[in-house]
Amino acid sequence: MESMVETEKRAKDTVSDYLRRRDMEIIDDKGIGMTDFVAWDGDSLVFVTVIVRLHGAEDLPDAEETHSHRAHAERDAADWLSRNGDEGTVGVPVRFDMASVLI
Repeated sequence: MESMVETEKRAKDTVSDYLRRRDMEIIDDKGIGMTDFVAWDGDSLVFVTVIVRLHGAEDLPDAEETHSHRAHAERDAADWLSRNGDEGTVGVPVRFDMASVLI
């Protein structure tokens, strides 16, 4: 049986492949806070968090978890933009995505 670290890496690899198939350009995959990827989707900057689910559909995110994710993602985005933002990121739409992978 694989470890949780291996499972999380496999989930992140799966999401990375999915984002690329959707023609999103991943510009940061090192992770910051709870955010796993920063990518361009057209003219939008997207902060993506990967959530690993080990059980069934009853473990899908609820409203409280989604709200908590948004608060963390906004802090991660502010931190990332303060270190990496430039003229190309000023005034662009920002989106926060949660990719839930069911194992």
